[in-house]
Amino acid sequence: MNTELRGITLEELEARATSMSDNEAAEQLQAARESLFQSIFERKA
Repeated sequence: MNTELRGITLEELEARATSMSDNEAAEQLQAARESLFQSIFERKA
C-alpha cells in the first residue's frame, strides 16, 4: 500500500476512503499496528 499522499486530489482521497469497508480499514490498521510494535520490540532486544 502506498502511503504517499502528496499531490493527491480530493477525488482520489475520497475514492480511497470509499474503496473499503470500515471492517477492512480496521483490519489494515490492526495489521499496521502489529507490524509497528513488532519492529519496536525487535529493536529493543
